Amino acid sequence: MRPLSGPSRHHRAKTAKELSGDGWRRHLDDVAREHAPIGRFATPEEVANLLVFLCSDRASYSVGSTYFIDGGMLRTV
Repeated sequence: MRPLSGPSRHHRAKTAKELSGDGWRRHLDDVAREHAPIGRFATPEEVANLLVFLCSDRASYSVGSTYFIDGGMLRTV
């Protein structure tokens, strides 16, 4: 059986060590700053606000729609 291709064990261990503790939070903040035009990820409250709207009577005309809560990361034309 061939080993799976990908990062070496050493690289994975180094990455895991760097992301331990609060390292993962800093990593995600860096990803958001680099890729999201708004520069951050959504808060739980922002996601909840959309869900509350979709469950309300104000969304009664929204049928078969797709909503992205991604701070503009999905770039469409």
